[in-house]
Amino acid sequence: MQRHELDAWLGDFADTLTGDQKDDLAGVIDAITCRYSDEDDERRDAAVAGATSLALGDLTLEDAADAWRTAREAERAAMAALTGAILMADQEGDSEASIVKQTRVNRMTIRKALGKQ
Repeated sequence: MQRHELDAWLGDFADTLTGDQKDDLAGVIDAITCRYSDEDDERRDAAVAGATSLALGDLTLEDAADAWRTAREAERAAMAALTGAILMADQEGDSEASIVKQTRVNRMTIRKALGKQ
């Protein structure tokens, strides 16, 4: 990312970073863009936001890690709820194919939830 592009993107916040910080952030944004190419815009945007927030002092590494842990815990709880629902659907006579169709979850995940790995 060129310096003028970064300044435009930062808008009113451009003046809060030093030239070295801007160079560092531009390099990190370039690395993020390579890592999360076009197929994953949402994750790329989140990574850029995280880097920018840290550079601006609006986020700490501890805060970012805490947010990640909270999201992981929520994902695990959601998966446990889904597993329970899959088990109940199976108990009620739904076929694996029907469960896959209803949940839009791949068959191996359904089989794992059913203990049929």
